[in-house]
Amino acid sequence: MSSRNTKEQRGLLKQKGVYPYEYMDDFERLEETQLPPKEKFFNKLSNESISDTDDERACTVWNTFNMKTMRNYHDLYLKTDVLLLVDVMENFRKVLKTNYGLDPIWYYTAPGLAWDAALKLTGVELDLISHPDMYLFIEKGIRGGISTITKSRDHIYDQHDYFNHYRYETGGWSR
Repeated sequence: MSSRNTKEQRGLLKQKGVYPYEYMDDFERLEETQLPPKEKFFNKLSNESISDTDDERACTVWNTFNMKTMRNYHDLYLKTDVLLLVDVMENFRKVLKTNYGLDPIWYYTAPGLAWDAALKLTGVELDLISHPDMYLFIEKGIRGGISTITKSRDHIYDQHDYFNHYRYETGGWSR
């Protein structure tokens, strides 16, 4: 946030923004010169619309920041959303560094972080697994892991017949 922002503007920026996700379905909507009506903020995921308070706050943001287009509103929403997330993450990092001496940024998963925190907090030192049966028992219990698609052309074909026909563009297989 800039020091040029008024106290009212800073207060508005410290809250989760209100955004018409489903309504913003075309780049042309970014050029609209007014905030959409409340019913356009309906969220299919939660199956509800925004509250009157949120609607008033969206209008206040639009007017307070002198929005000219939905692009202005969109950009402010994104900046605010990202900065709030960064602020929460930095506070989370600070708490974990203070209490456990661990930085969550270096962990892929919460279970991995929790495991290290538990070991550090209890002071337990694990012995090396030397018995083959114990090793196999642990190995068989491993679940999950990091999943990723590394090629941008990987996709599932046929939007009307889900999961019956797969096509892996680069490998050419189908089921």
